[in-house]
Amino acid sequence: MKRLGRPPKDPKRAPTKERILEAAAIAFSKDGFASVGLDEIAKRVGLTRPALLYHFGSKESLYSAVLTQRIVALAEALGKAVSQPGDMSSRIHAIVRGFIDFIEAEPDFAPLLLRDLMDGRGPSREILSSTLVPLLDSIEMAVSTDTMGNLPADVALREALLILASSALVYSASPSFRDELWTRGDKTIELAQFLFPIK
Repeated sequence: MKRLGRPPKDPKRAPTKERILEAAAIAFSKDGFASVGLDEIAKRVGLTRPALLYHFGSKESLYSAVLTQRIVALAEALGKAVSQPGDMSSRIHAIVRGFIDFIEAEPDFAPLLLRDLMDGRGPSREILSSTLVPLLDSIEMAVSTDTMGNLPADVALREALLILASSALVYSASPSFRDELWTRGDKTIELAQFLFPIK
């Protein structure tokens, strides 16, 4: 008598949890936390709602996992850039390049983060406060250990970093409109070179 059980795992297919996170990231970045239903995400992955809830007990926990996963990955990417040798300007250029590379590799991240910051309805404020703010603090501390001679006196380092991040995020989040807004493409790297010229 043949035993019933789970079908064998397909080694070419990503694990279910990863597929749920990916589908949820796309849905949340496109429509926002409030507008996305679990049924829609489950359908994208080929699951039932109860099967999705087996992996993530609620929409809030799924959203939290999506955002946390992306922010942790960003922190790892920027951590590598921060630890590179060189003067302050060189390290900031490495951080900016690492940030741009990350948001290009994760196209759902910029709209997800910007939408969440505007929406304020999801459970992410706590995640952002506990992960993004310390990340910004550590970058600020790491690059400010060098002389601040390159930065104009009336521009604070933290604000300069946020201007650069905002520039890259808005560019990345605007694929259908960017050619009209940015007639010469994303100039975040050039802005970094202006604010932090390498000697």
